[in-house]
Amino acid sequence: MSSTQPTPDEAEVKLIDVCAVATMLSCSVRHTYRLADAGRMPPPLKMGSLVRWSRKSIEERRDTKTQNPNGRCVSVSLCKVGPQDERIRAAIQRTLPPHIGRRDKMIFEFCRELRAIPEFADADPATLEPFVRQWYEAAEPKIGTKEFAVAIGAFLHGWVNVKIPKGETAVAGAYQNAKIADMSCIPGCIDHPSLRILIEMCRELQSMHGNRPFFLACCTLEPLFNVTHVTTWGWLNTLVQLKVLEKVSIGSMKTRKTNEYRFILNSQPKVH
Repeated sequence: MSSTQPTPDEAEVKLIDVCAVATMLSCSVRHTYRLADAGRMPPPLKMGSLVRWSRKSIEERRDTKTQNPNGRCVSVSLCKVGPQDERIRAAIQRTLPPHIGRRDKMIFEFCRELRAIPEFADADPATLEPFVRQWYEAAEPKIGTKEFAVAIGAFLHGWVNVKIPKGETAVAGAYQNAKIADMSCIPGCIDHPSLRILIEMCRELQSMHGNRPFFLACCTLEPLFNVTHVTTWGWLNTLVQLKVLEKVSIGSMKTRKTNEYRFILNSQPKVH
């Protein structure tokens, strides 16, 4: 019995599932669904509980070419926002190195810019390679080491080391991280919810500053915790008395500096 060969039309409409699409796009299954929901890839065909895509449509969109700011053609993956997105172009322009020797610094700033865009905040950095290439081609005249592999390596290293996205202050970033942190290391005698968040916030700030002390002002804490200046002043003094913080220096209007602190709480879990 002879086997039946698919016709050209049948081959063109071959359907694939979400796992195959994710493999083609080099991204996760979850990110593939996000792209579909955002309308940034061909719509799927729904057959009851099954969701399928046309392989041909995915291949065509994946291989779409576009112009970068220098007029060169680059491949644009479906896992990215389109090149027409002004946020990307603006981020590239703001982070171009002013002269040779500033590549790594400016690539790190480019990482911070992308982290500040909601769609990319938790993205797999490997899926952002087309944007890095656009940045590299625009920055090439001011780059000493011309190999793109060096630039993408610096980007991947910088991406995982970004703690504060562009436009977000260190204190605000520490506050957001503290709200979702594991607080099991905080002594049980400190049971006030806001005070526990403040402790974790100070731990985050210390982590950002290494062994150096960090500045923290009452007026900065007021809008975060929605309390008065007197309340935040009392909280900080309490943490100093409980040996959670060490007050390294006292600020003043004359010096235009606020108080400096160092986080000193023993981080070992309490043994019951």
